[in-house]
Amino acid sequence: MQTADTSHPKLQVFDVVEEVLKGSVAHFSKMVGIVWLPGILVLSAVLIPRFLLFTDGLDDDFAHQVRMWGDRIYMLSFLILWPMIAVAWHRFILLGESKSAYLRFGMHELKFVGALVMVAIPGIVLPLLATAFFETTWRGIWLAGVRPEWTLDHLGTTLIWLLGWALGFRLSLLLPAVALGENFSPLKAWAAMRGNFWRLSVAMVMVLAIAGVFGGIPAMIAGFVLPYPLAFVPVIVWGIFMELLTVATLSVAYKELVIAPSSQTTTQ
Repeated sequence: MQTADTSHPKLQVFDVVEEVLKGSVAHFSKMVGIVWLPGILVLSAVLIPRFLLFTDGLDDDFAHQVRMWGDRIYMLSFLILWPMIAVAWHRFILLGESKSAYLRFGMHELKFVGALVMVAIPGIVLPLLATAFFETTWRGIWLAGVRPEWTLDHLGTTLIWLLGWALGFRLSLLLPAVALGENFSPLKAWAAMRGNFWRLSVAMVMVLAIAGVFGGIPAMIAGFVLPYPLAFVPVIVWGIFMELLTVATLSVAYKELVIAPSSQTTTQ
C-alpha cells in the first residue's frame, strides 16, 4: 500500500477502503463480540429514561429532570464505554488480540480518553471561540444600525469549524498508537500524516459513505417503522458500527504509515 519512499509512505486510498470493508465483513462476528455488552449498556442508558417518560400522570418538572439526567447518563456512558470498544478493536486489528464481551477500563482506555480529548480539542475549542467572536462582532454591528449579510457570519464560523476538524484529524493517528500502548507523541502523529491528510480523509469518507448506503438506509427505515423509543435502537447500533469503521480505517492507516516503515527500518 505504499510507495518506494519508506520515509514518507503514501496511502493508497482504494486499498485502504478495500482492506477496511473486507476486514470488517470477514470479522463481523468479532465486531459483535466486542460491542454487544457495551452496546447494551449504551442502549439502556438511552431507552430507560425514555420509557419512563411514557408513565401516565408524570409531573412536568420530573419529566424535565428525566430528560436532563437521561442525556447526561448517556453522554457519561458513551465517554466510558466507547474507549473500551475502540481500544479493543484497535488491538484486534493491529495485534490480533481477541477478547469477547470486552468490558474493561484500564490504563490503555484512560490514556485513550486523554488522546481523544487532545484530538477533539481543535475541533471543539476553535469553533466555540469563533462562534463567540462572530456573535459578539455581528451583534455590535447590528446595534450600530448596519445589516450585514448573514452568510458572512456563517461562512466565517464554518471555515473555523473546518480548520478545527482538520487540525484534529491531522492528529488522529495518535489514537491507535495510544490503544497499543506505544510511546507516540502528537508531533509524531502530525509528521506521520504528512502527505496523507487528504488521502486518509477521502478513504474515511468512502468507507463511511459505502457503509451508510448498505447499513444506514436500512437502519433509518427501521427507525421510522419501529415505535418510539425503540426507533433509537437501529440508529444507535448503526452508529456504533460506523464508529468501528472509523477505528478500522485509522488502524489500517497507522499500520501503513507507522508500523510498516518502522519494521522496514529495523530490518535494514
